[in-house]
Amino acid sequence: MQRHSETSLREPGDQFAIWSPNDAQLAFRRVVNDVGQLFISSVRGGDKDHLLLETRQTKTPLDWSSDGTTLLYQVQTPDTGFDVWAVKVNEGTPFPVLHTAADEGGVVFSPDGRWIAYQSNESGRPQIYVQAFPSGGRRWQVSRDGGTRPMWRPIDGRELFYLAPDLNLVSVPLTVTDEGRAIQADAAAPLFQTELSFTSSLGMPRPNYAVSADGKRFLLVETEGSTATPLTVVLHWRAAVGR
Repeated sequence: MQRHSETSLREPGDQFAIWSPNDAQLAFRRVVNDVGQLFISSVRGGDKDHLLLETRQTKTPLDWSSDGTTLLYQVQTPDTGFDVWAVKVNEGTPFPVLHTAADEGGVVFSPDGRWIAYQSNESGRPQIYVQAFPSGGRRWQVSRDGGTRPMWRPIDGRELFYLAPDLNLVSVPLTVTDEGRAIQADAAAPLFQTELSFTSSLGMPRPNYAVSADGKRFLLVETEGSTATPLTVVLHWRAAVGR
């Protein structure tokens, strides 16, 4: 494992870019010697891309904590399948978050960074769970009939969205109880039918939709055909849809 600055900015094949909380940097995966490594790039230009974490396993960035200190990422191993780890951005020190015999992925931080939501196939089908971060321990199942790609309501984290097998986007109100140590999930309610692709595969770990700050507007990605498309960055979309 090593950390240093190297290589040029935005090489062909860079994938899975995610914004830092202050919108000043991008974390992404770059293949180096046939292994996907974690890099960080400044969107202001001028600086070379920074190698955040190099290991023997291919890594995919999942989410960045709201305070900018921690990056969640996914790895795949022959023994345990898809697992989730975290790395301190200023230290480059990784530690396991979800490391079981089941496949875990699609992990997103709550806005306050105290919780994570994720999908796991432990029950035999993909379901959505919530647990504390980084302590882990007890978890709470949010979905009942299957679900993928969870997303928190950005403004306060009191609502969780996910894609159901019937392609409805579903909302689940959440309440923090027991003096901040537990999560109560209310009944799930379908919001609207989508044309998104429901898949239990964690090979594409990021949600294919986004949520406005108040949780009332959605930006959905629909794919037509199988041809490769370039990465497109849309600035200030939240303001355009009523942040």
